This record gives sequence, structure tokens and C-alpha cells, in this order.
Amino acid sequence: MWPSLWVVAALAVLGAALVALILRTRQSAREPAQPDDARKPQGYYLSLGVALGLMFGSALAVALDAGTRGVLPFPTIGPALGLPIGAGIGAALERRHRDELRPLTPREERLQRVATAVALGVSALVVLGVLALIFWR
Repeated sequence: MWPSLWVVAALAVLGAALVALILRTRQSAREPAQPDDARKPQGYYLSLGVALGLMFGSALAVALDAGTRGVLPFPTIGPALGLPIGAGIGAALERRHRDELRPLTPREERLQRVATAVALGVSALVVLGVLALIFWR
């Protein structure tokens, strides 16, 4: 009975965080979305590398899982391998294109802080969920 209470509480907190993020985004929508500068913002190549690393890591995990017929836990290992590889590639691209990047606008900085807070909150909820499954099994 207790794990279901944790799940409901976690979903309520996650829902509240998403509503707050949406309201903050709509509130700041009055500002111009893009500056006149056509250059990429700082962190663009890093986020691109992380996204591509997760994508290729997940694809590799599915292929390895199919090859071993589910004997080894590759679906959980693939994204964990792809993330640091993608982050490394993104950081290298960020260094290479350092002169072509523009600083973040105040709106972009604010959205980055909110997205980081939401990601940390979701991560904490996942950890709490795993702990609840371990202790109330």
C-alpha cells in the first residue's frame, strides 16, 4: 500500500514542476525568442553531442540486446555508455567552435536554470522510487 502512495506523491510533484515550467515559459514568451545574432548559443554543441550520444547508445543497446536474446542487460548499459561519449564529442565541438558561439540571453539562462531544476527533481524522484521498490518489496 505504501509504494502506491509514493508513486502518487512523486507524480504530483512532477506534475507541479511541469506546470510551473510551462507557466514560466509562457510568461517569458513576450521576450524575443531569438536575438538578432545568428550565431549558436553557448552549450549548443554540448547538448547536441549528448543527444546524439544517447541516441546512438540506445540504438547500440537494442542491437546488442537482440544479439544476446535478452541474456545480458544491454538496454540499461547503452545510454550510460552513449552519454559520456556524446558529452565528450560535444565538448570537443564546443571548444573547436568557441569563437563562433554567442553568450546566452537572460531568457535562455533562466530556461536553462528551470530545466536543470526539473531534471534534478525528476532524478530525485527516480531515486526515491527505486528506494521505495527496494524497501517495500
